[in-house]
Amino acid sequence: MKNVNFLSIFLVAVLFATNVNAQFSRQQANDLVLNDVLSDDVGKIDVFSSFNSVTASVDLIDNDNVTNPYAEAWVFFSDDSPFASWYHGSRVIFVSTINGDYTINDLQIYPKGLSSDYEEISSADRPDPVVMDGTSFQPDPEKVLSNYNYALIVVSMDNPRNWYNTSLIYNVLIQNYNYQEQNIFVLYSWDGNSAATPNYNDLDGDGNYDDIDGEATWDNIQSTIAQLTTDLGHGDQLAVFFTGVPVNTALVEPRFAFPVNEYFSALYPVSGISEPMEDIDCGQMLLTFDVNSSSDVSWYFEADNGTDVLCENRYLHGPTGSNEENYAEMYFSGGNYSEQLFYWASAARGYLPDVFAQEPWNIWEEFGELGLENGGGDYETYIPNHPGDNELDDDLDSFIQMGEAFEYADDMNTWTAAYCYLPYNDVPLVAPQQTDEIPFAEDLLTLAGLSGYIENTQNMPSRSYIMADNLYLNSGISLAFDNNTEFYLNMNNNEGSGDFVFSEKFEPESESGYPVFYCYENSNLSFGTNSYLKNNPDLSALGYIVFFGHSVQIGSGSSFDNVQLSTMPTSYELSLTNVTFKNISIGFFANSNNQIESCALDSSLFWIPGRDTEISNCNFTNSSCWVFTFNQGSNYLEVDECDFSGDCPVFYWNVPLNIKDYSDFNILNTTITDCNFGISIQFSGWGRAHNFNNIEVGNVDEMGISAFSSRINIDSSYIHNCGANGLFLNNHCSIDLTGNPGAHYVHETQRIMDNDEEEVYTDDSSFPVPFIWNAVIDDDPHVFNTLVYCKEPVYTEKDVRYNYWGNNFDPEVNFFPPEVYIWEPTFDLIYEEEEKSDAQVLYETAQEKFESEDFTGAKSDFQQVIGQYPDTRYAQ
Repeated sequence: MKNVNFLSIFLVAVLFATNVNAQFSRQQANDLVLNDVLSDDVGKIDVFSSFNSVTASVDLIDNDNVTNPYAEAWVFFSDDSPFASWYHGSRVIFVSTINGDYTINDLQIYPKGLSSDYEEISSADRPDPVVMDGTSFQPDPEKVLSNYNYALIVVSMDNPRNWYNTSLIYNVLIQNYNYQEQNIFVLYSWDGNSAATPNYNDLDGDGNYDDIDGEATWDNIQSTIAQLTTDLGHGDQLAVFFTGVPVNTALVEPRFAFPVNEYFSALYPVSGISEPMEDIDCGQMLLTFDVNSSSDVSWYFEADNGTDVLCENRYLHGPTGSNEENYAEMYFSGGNYSEQLFYWASAARGYLPDVFAQEPWNIWEEFGELGLENGGGDYETYIPNHPGDNELDDDLDSFIQMGEAFEYADDMNTWTAAYCYLPYNDVPLVAPQQTDEIPFAEDLLTLAGLSGYIENTQNMPSRSYIMADNLYLNSGISLAFDNNTEFYLNMNNNEGSGDFVFSEKFEPESESGYPVFYCYENSNLSFGTNSYLKNNPDLSALGYIVFFGHSVQIGSGSSFDNVQLSTMPTSYELSLTNVTFKNISIGFFANSNNQIESCALDSSLFWIPGRDTEISNCNFTNSSCWVFTFNQGSNYLEVDECDFSGDCPVFYWNVPLNIKDYSDFNILNTTITDCNFGISIQFSGWGRAHNFNNIEVGNVDEMGISAFSSRINIDSSYIHNCGANGLFLNNHCSIDLTGNPGAHYVHETQRIMDNDEEEVYTDDSSFPVPFIWNAVIDDDPHVFNTLVYCKEPVYTEKDVRYNYWGNNFDPEVNFFPPEVYIWEPTFDLIYEEEEKSDAQVLYETAQEKFESEDFTGAKSDFQQVIGQYPDTRYAQ
């Protein structure tokens, strides 16, 4: 009985104590805060409620704290700018558990344990992001990475937006600005790891979790800057990005917040980073502050604020003004990215970053699909009240430099008038200040690459170079790039800045409207062996390069990609060996001789106006070769062992090989297949040499060989399966069409066969003489083609005796007009080659032994052919 009474008394006491200490429940506190204290702001802010009541002060993430005025209270945190980076205006509310009294404290940073110790009970309205189709980024397999660009990315806090920003920076640097992964240093959070997304430390989606290099602690940042000071040279470039780093401007000097451990961060003066960076002796610095109050921070990094700054060529940029908050991009990414970096990446890539797939290495729609001009974004179509967009490529060099991309991001950013998704904001937006520091001149190095005046003859070491705005090579100066140089041009087919000029303060204008790259006034330009020159990135418009001057040299093994290249009239000989040209238009206007050997062209147009020209062992894929002269004097052309295949550039009927005004020529051992056209020749061959020997033209869309006012000896050739005529001869040509009189099979003589229209089309003045020992065939049973067509009027009989006309030959059908032809006797040939006889097999075996210098074996086999098969032509 006593035990029961004691238990009853104990339960009553506990119940009484609980009612005293928790008269105001958590649910009552939630209702009070949402329906009374913050009622005017609900829907504009994010509100968090502590799971448990507290008796102590509330610790903030930056090691500060807020005093709890009550013995016990429920804690509420109001994020008043939920799309902004820290520090920004917020509130912490204490509600007494005794009677519901409350206090409100203003602060700028969030409580420790916000993600684990608090529940979000109200959210600000978010816009529905625009839904677009995603596309995987397709890297250029031929892209050559730059080994002189370095980057440092510093991120204090691990949360989704900061991880997406980091990954976006990382991938834009690699995909668009040619950075090597090992030259990008990422310092992230307190332990150098991310748990904010499923990708963790894999920033580029390659499945390797090794892209974060270390923790973003103060000591590690200092040691990394020291390492960069040691590693970087005057020819290197450094880009530094601060994103996800809180900035406190309440003190005299702004302070960065960097983590001390998993739970707290500490504040460090900005000068503690800016001053050590003064000792980095590199060619160019880009400093980007994707933080609040970026104008206040960037000021410390300006070159003229240092005592002995080694790198004065700096570009500083940030999205916010003094004491202004930095916001998330909401309309496309739903807050996954900061605005500045999202639109910077859009500009640099020409694509919107992929946000719904949460893979920043991928992309959305290409800007061009949105009908946007010059890569710019017509976001007004998708975002209400947007003020409109400027063109991206301000200097019209057809390359979106980092500075241009950041300027574009400024136009898109929150401080732009009438554009900002801020459901709760009472602070006016302020335009930040970007700083362009001292540009280079003689040094030539900028963020984008080469620029300035070259006033002294010099050799450029082997390295990746990217052209910047203007490059001048003064009169009488020589500029030589060493072997294995990578040279990137950033040009466009628009007039304006971005010209590439090799001349003393001379700004030429191109009639085509292309900016031009000049080597002029007795200057000399040379590229060493295995050089790589490319219009970067790949553009629909060709860059335009013109070399004036004493000489230009291109080393063996070099590669040129996506540029328009010309050498204007000069006195030197042009010699190219083993050079590759891709997506290129080339004009070599030399007053002397040209020699081109073992070169490869892909999707290119080759102009070679000049004197004597020799082209040998070259491959033309989807490419054209145009050779012509400006005079009617004696000149010689030889094309030997060349191969043309694929559709040619759209120009003058897409002719792969066009010859004009050459007095003498030899076109030898050359194949043209699967092209739009075959060979076109005009006003040529009136000298001593005028030969087409061992030529194959087949499977072309139009004519095989078109001749106009030219003299040609065509022999040992194979013209077949052309979409129009095999031969088209016009306007007083002199044609010798002679095959092999000793042939037994069709394939052993000259063949013109199986073309869709006439095998030979000619006018009376151009009819071939002699026309003999050829196989002229079209045995398609469904088509009765005219094999030889002579355009009327015809004034003389046409002698076509001793030619083979195929199995279904009918002179009344196959000749036009039939009455003018003398065609008997014919040339008796075996159309289809028979199965090889034993004699033929043994004979060919003997030939192979002879060619391999097995003379004893060859002699034995030859004697066996004679002994066993004396009546065959192989024995003969």
